Amino acid sequence: MAATRRSMIVRMFRLMDKVMDQMEQSVTVATEKDADLLGKLVTTLGKLIDIDKASGKLSAPRQTKEMLDIRDQLVRRIAELKRN
Repeated sequence: MAATRRSMIVRMFRLMDKVMDQMEQSVTVATEKDADLLGKLVTTLGKLIDIDKASGKLSAPRQTKEMLDIRDQLVRRIAELKRN
């Protein structure tokens, strides 16, 4: 079960990365709907990570450089969306 949850966490990071890339490559300004979608993905990912940590069976997943980069991009993009 924990392995499946961890694979979901990795897939969520990748999905958020793809959504961010699409938003950045879009010619138009990101809409509030886009920001809401990204926010929901972040919230869901946070819940999955909390569940994984609470399971206690395995230690918290090591954050890879890719995950840290995606997280940093998310923070910057959400801040940018809030400014607009």
